Amino acid sequence: MTRVVLDANVLAPAFANPAAAAGGLIARWRKGAFELVVSVPILTGLRRTFQDPYLRPPRDPRASRGRLGAPSGQGPRRPPDRVRRRRRHPS
Repeated sequence: MTRVVLDANVLAPAFANPAAAAGGLIARWRKGAFELVVSVPILTGLRRTFQDPYLRPPRDPRASRGRLGAPSGQGPRRPPDRVRRRRRHPS
């Protein structure tokens, strides 16, 4: 059987959202397609990743709006109609 090592950066999104691309790897592992190999540093990194507020589910679904860049109680921000461009200083 094939032995596979997945980094915490792959495992975290896979467990957090099974519908994500990495979630397919976890589904295949659970079906016995390969043997998942982990180490203490990987598990430590996974624990640290799940403690990050970015990955923790919000207590109130409306609270996630702030993390997506929109002020609470408003929809997504719309880009400005006109974007100012910086001019490069001639060197």
